[in-house]
Amino acid sequence: MTKMDTRPIAAPFSDVSRRTFLKSSAATAATALVSASGTRQASAFAYEPYPRDDDLTTVVTSCAHNCGSRHMLVAHKKGDVIVRLSTDNGTYQGDAYGTDTEEMPQLRACLRGRSYRSRLYSPERLLYPMKRVGKRGEGKFKRISWYEAAKEITERMVHLKEKYGPTALLDQSYAGASYGVLHKSDQIEGLLARFLGMFGCRTSSWSVPSYQGTTFSSRMTFGTIQDGNEDDAFAHSKLIIMWGWNPAYTFHGGNTFYYMRLAKQRGCKFVLVDPQYTDSAAAYDAWWIPIKPNTDAAMLAGMAFHIFEKNLHDQDYIDRFVLGMDKGTM
Repeated sequence: MTKMDTRPIAAPFSDVSRRTFLKSSAATAATALVSASGTRQASAFAYEPYPRDDDLTTVVTSCAHNCGSRHMLVAHKKGDVIVRLSTDNGTYQGDAYGTDTEEMPQLRACLRGRSYRSRLYSPERLLYPMKRVGKRGEGKFKRISWYEAAKEITERMVHLKEKYGPTALLDQSYAGASYGVLHKSDQIEGLLARFLGMFGCRTSSWSVPSYQGTTFSSRMTFGTIQDGNEDDAFAHSKLIIMWGWNPAYTFHGGNTFYYMRLAKQRGCKFVLVDPQYTDSAAAYDAWWIPIKPNTDAAMLAGMAFHIFEKNLHDQDYIDRFVLGMDKGTM
């Protein structure tokens, strides 16, 4: 066992007064505190320097979200990793460098498009097939190979078709980010629907998960969904009704912000029909009509009834352009 040193430790400092000792202790404590604080700050902000633009490779691409606008996204890469995303700033317009006018606006992406990097590198992104191993809703899955997935799906589809017929297969897929390619879009059946049709038929559905109300009304009004006004019509509007629409977060089409800003500058009035008072309502000083959720159809029916009851409709327009409004237009 090590022998303990029992010599008095105060002996060498016997000539130090109490006042001097307290001053020295306070100074030492302050120095230690500053040093510790500095160490914590240094460790808290210890990270690699943010890469400069000169260290990055720039790739011009477009947004894959299915608003249809395909706004410009500029990916800034370090190696094969996207460090950040930017959008059109006039740099890539050739002879029209830097132009941002009503005739040639910049194709700027919205917040959803600019945040696509978080979706690309999300830890919840599926990178390989997962098979459910527990009961539905338990969230228990295991990873299987692509071959196993294709084999199981093929065998199951053939079995269901032979036992129940091809209509036992329900096609319940929608656009997502691969708009009109793999899944269905407005008027084009995607590759999946094409495949299931060639397989012998399938059961499809029509509902309102997203934009089906728009496509139906557009077909009934114009005969197609690929018609109507251009996006720059916003700039020439006298009244814009944002019905359940928050353009601060979601675009309606190309350069919505730009044209709506022009409309506001030109005196356009805005109305918001939405349960929530949104950022768009604040930005455009909109008259807010706070309806209850899922009462849109009832409100529209009530408005239509009032219009016809008070004879506020344009009968000449209906007679010339509308189909099925009354006996004369059937």
